[in-house]
Amino acid sequence: MKSTIYTLAILLFSILSFSVKAQVSTTGPQKVYKLPRLDEHSVITDSTGKRIDYTAWTTLVNTGRYNVKVVMLANGKGALRLSKLTKTERDARIAQMPKPMDSPFFTTGQNFDKNFKEKDFKGASWDKKSLKGKIVVMSFWYVNNVQCRQQITDMNEMVASFKNDPNVIFISVPMDDKKIAEEYLNTNPLNYVHLENGKKLSDKLGILNHPTDVIIDQNGVIQYHTTGYNIAGSYWISKTVAELQHTPVIPINEQVLASVK
Repeated sequence: MKSTIYTLAILLFSILSFSVKAQVSTTGPQKVYKLPRLDEHSVITDSTGKRIDYTAWTTLVNTGRYNVKVVMLANGKGALRLSKLTKTERDARIAQMPKPMDSPFFTTGQNFDKNFKEKDFKGASWDKKSLKGKIVVMSFWYVNNVQCRQQITDMNEMVASFKNDPNVIFISVPMDDKKIAEEYLNTNPLNYVHLENGKKLSDKLGILNHPTDVIIDQNGVIQYHTTGYNIAGSYWISKTVAELQHTPVIPINEQVLASVK
């Protein structure tokens, strides 16, 4: 519930405080129109002038990939139009947003499950030994959850951005049975490694809400964790991974010795 409220707060901040400049003429000065308060009664249109229903446009704005802006019509009147942000515009907006709140299910600086040992959908085994020296981005999710589905596009973009680094591993932990998860993933690809028995692992770790994302560093230490979909989530995950890529890897025993000295 808290994560949903937090996400909606960001959505409202984005669409209520945003103002735009509408071009009155190609050579004259620009008139500034402040975006009015938006609600279910607001008339929001697409590029063809067709009205978009409230659920549809709020869902799109909540992805952080669209906004509502004022445009000038041929008759000189202003109208509210749903517009897709460019990557530059989206990155600039996200960079100004606060870091997502920590998840209540993990603690930064603590070791991840020392007894972690799971198999993926293809039968490959994953454990602490195979992940040693790797940066692991792990996402706990399930099919019938709007926020979980909402972040898939962001997740795939993250995978693509780190595809040239074999030491960055993206692992998905679906709560659903393998068959249900596979059926969904067949039409909604998520380019992560998918673990079997995700519900069992989630219960073992005490994760009660989804999606929950966690980043584990090269020494098996938790460096980032959050619960719930957040527009800025992928930005902060990517930022954390990039920082870990450039952080010298010091074995745990050497860290202990260094702290004693």
